[in-house]
Amino acid sequence: MIGSLIGFLFGVALGVLAWNASSGLLGNLILIADVFAKLWIVILVILAVPLVVTNLFVSFVTVIHEKLAVKIVINGLFVHVGLLISCTLLSVGLSYVFTQSLNLDLSISNAHIQETSHQTGLQSIHILLTSIQSNVAQLIVPAMLVTILFSMVSFWLPHPLKMKLITCSQHINKGLFVLLRIVFYALPVSVACLAFVVSSQSGVIIFGVAGLYILGVCVVLLSAILFLYVIAFFFGYTSLTSFIRAILPSQLVAISTCSSFASLPGLLISSKKLGVPAALAGFAMPVFVSFFRINLMVANPFSFFLLSELYNIPITLPVFFIFLGLMLITSFASPGLPQMGNVYSLPVFLAAGIPLEGVLLLKAFDSVPDIFKTLLNVTEIGLVMSIVMRGYRNAIPEGYSGYEVTNKPDIL
Repeated sequence: MIGSLIGFLFGVALGVLAWNASSGLLGNLILIADVFAKLWIVILVILAVPLVVTNLFVSFVTVIHEKLAVKIVINGLFVHVGLLISCTLLSVGLSYVFTQSLNLDLSISNAHIQETSHQTGLQSIHILLTSIQSNVAQLIVPAMLVTILFSMVSFWLPHPLKMKLITCSQHINKGLFVLLRIVFYALPVSVACLAFVVSSQSGVIIFGVAGLYILGVCVVLLSAILFLYVIAFFFGYTSLTSFIRAILPSQLVAISTCSSFASLPGLLISSKKLGVPAALAGFAMPVFVSFFRINLMVANPFSFFLLSELYNIPITLPVFFIFLGLMLITSFASPGLPQMGNVYSLPVFLAAGIPLEGVLLLKAFDSVPDIFKTLLNVTEIGLVMSIVMRGYRNAIPEGYSGYEVTNKPDIL
């Protein structure tokens, strides 16, 4: 992340110096930077799409075939979806109002890459890369739908074959992660190139865009966290004060690590303080941490509206609903690791027609927003457990230590 910021500042410095300057050398430098950034983005997307698909398959098969449909987990899923929809509506409202008041424009002249009868080799490469990216974008929605359908159909496959498919997907997933780590070594250079291209034609406005993104997405995330506290006050298992005290250890871990998985031990401690039996928490919490990623649905609508406004892209309801639907699916398959949510959301932005150049520039400033994203995830997971346990009040025997609760009431 520090490397990305350094690359951004370096690229902006060069771009501002070249702002409105006219020379053939400058045009060639912009084209070289643009082609390098486009190549990096195309490689990233080509790796990200199968990464999302394989992880999505393993996630769905795990839920379906490992029989995780224990009542407390099912109830937690319903509560999570309810909170997710509520927070998403809050995010969409705040994001739309905030971004529609802007009067900025990041539209970049592509005069140096237009298709002409005298194309240079770099111009031809840029056009080819743009075509590849466009073709990949058309495959994203079908790929996700086919993956979900195949995950359901695989329920009837022989168990050995299912296990082989899961193992194969996991191996592919690990291999793609290794390749992604290698590709990410070039992230600072790519960010520098993108910043150079944008600032050479838009000037210092890019600093204002960065500030608006950090401020806007943090306000949206913080608003969602406060909204969760309101829900905890009305529907939580304990009082709001007790909930805040109980969830604090896991929140501190979330702030320091920006990782939901790293917060799992803290969430188990929080569950104990909420009065959840250790056996139930030990089973349910890992499931919740593995699949509940509310921050993607809360933070990314702001990025969608902001980039649509900056690039003058008309927002249509069908495209926006596709964006939300794909982001919802992706949220259940994204790992709770720092920055991985950004990689998993790239195909969704691409499918919605949002320029990935703008997305990557915004993600270069995610150090502060990532804190609030993980904080939101952890707070929501703790709240899910608190709401679910409200239905079990007085139904758990004293000293309970098993996985089955007798005479459990129906929840939701």
